[in-house]
Amino acid sequence: SKTGDKESRSSLYELAHFLKSRKLATQVEVIAKARVPIINFVEPNSQIHVDVSFERTNGLEAAKLIRSWLQQTPGLRELVLIVKQFLHARRLNNVHTGGLGGFSIICLVYAFLNLHPRIVTGEIDARYNLGVLLIDFFELYGKNFGYDDVAVVVADQRPCYIRKSDWLDLRLSSGGGTFNLAIQDPGDSSNNISRSSFNLRDIKKAF
Repeated sequence: SKTGDKESRSSLYELAHFLKSRKLATQVEVIAKARVPIINFVEPNSQIHVDVSFERTNGLEAAKLIRSWLQQTPGLRELVLIVKQFLHARRLNNVHTGGLGGFSIICLVYAFLNLHPRIVTGEIDARYNLGVLLIDFFELYGKNFGYDDVAVVVADQRPCYIRKSDWLDLRLSSGGGTFNLAIQDPGDSSNNISRSSFNLRDIKKAF
């Protein structure tokens, strides 16, 4: 908005009530205590799940970035859809219950494809080896990835893995144990976009 003052709980509940009363949404839930307060609902005709937040532009910027990744990364769209469905079937895709969110999944797959040695060397074409790559993805993040020590960075369209100890903002903000997923927000290097995925043990076990 022009005034920038709509990110209050009252505005969230006001819009949620409007959506329900006009039958524009089902399964409406206001999550006011999240780092970014949102309204979560399902659009009744398409059954598409929607999150609405106020006074934020990072979602629009992220969408543009994702589109560019999809255009330049063969196999990204297909693997992301499979992994999302895989987690959805196990109820591990909802961030609010500790699951892995859509943006985190995209970042993980994007980093995986861009750092896969057989793709980097041109030995295989991702488009024709999706099954092999899916198994490799599960093996990496379900078995071999060092969650205690390693973070995923996708900034400047150059994915890499770094030591958590080298990410100052992560050290300052982290609480509890070291076994957690750390993915640096490509639009804000201080933000760990997967910080709310606290059910990592079940996610790793599923992979």
